[in-house]
Amino acid sequence: MVINIGVVSHTTAAIAFVVLTFMLCIGWKGRGAWVYLIAASVATVVWAAVMAYGFWVQNPTGTFFRVFEVLRSSAWLIFLSVVVALVVRRDGRPAIRRWSSIALVAFCIVVLASELQGGFVLRPFASPSRELPE
Repeated sequence: MVINIGVVSHTTAAIAFVVLTFMLCIGWKGRGAWVYLIAASVATVVWAAVMAYGFWVQNPTGTFFRVFEVLRSSAWLIFLSVVVALVVRRDGRPAIRRWSSIALVAFCIVVLASELQGGFVLRPFASPSRELPE
């Protein structure tokens, strides 16, 4: 029997992030960036489960799988921007401006729209010697 490393690794990741999400939900005090961390963790669980299924039935290269990649990455980027926004300088001003968080969310939306349209934003960055997988 051949063991598919994609199935094993993504299933392990899904299980690990389910445990992390459960632990975060137990310890959540209802304030701060916890809700964003829990959302990013749930997004990673869903992504890992979808990817494990994709490796089980086929090679996950379609738009369906890329959308989950973008959603997972976006969730983590939003969480990180919230954490950075909570940091305050010594003079009491925020370390990051609100517009930069808005720009990050807009970037995530553009990349997601790109994936739904077939990757039009990423095509110009592809090497001329090789094609991007569909």
